[in-house]
Amino acid sequence: MAKGDIVLHPKLGVNPRMTICVRCGGDGRELVLLGERNYVTTCPHCGINAIGSKPSEKCPKCSKKMTGGKKRVLGEHERVPSGLCETCEKELDAFQEEIRRGGIHIRCKCGMQGILKAEHPTAKSTRDHFNLHNGEPCGVEVEHCPQCDEVDHDGQTREANESVGDASQMS
Repeated sequence: MAKGDIVLHPKLGVNPRMTICVRCGGDGRELVLLGERNYVTTCPHCGINAIGSKPSEKCPKCSKKMTGGKKRVLGEHERVPSGLCETCEKELDAFQEEIRRGGIHIRCKCGMQGILKAEHPTAKSTRDHFNLHNGEPCGVEVEHCPQCDEVDHDGQTREANESVGDASQMS
């Protein structure tokens, strides 16, 4: 059997799965055919959830054998992460354009990420402080943000990111 061939699942056949966006968790744009690889293995080394990877295989993130990792069967209608939705793709393109115009990446310890617009006073003073005036990418990390105070936010982004793993290795 050649690499990339789908081994049929005994009951589910090609086992088509709808996908979710790895960034927002919304509807994905792809359909994944899992076949018999109807499971998720959690790497005991880095904690990634690798869809369709056997415990005897190397982890797609850290490249160590996943022997000893937890393995579970996917739910009947469970979706799998794969790529960005159209909305997130457009938003990230807009973020990159804002960075080129002088905006600054911002990340909080809670997992929130965003952009300070180029015209924001903090963005201007940060670029002045670091002498970055030619559109070089720049970012800051903060200990606390307004979203940290929201009831549903505490740890939600970090937890969601850990649950989907590194979907770039799923194709």
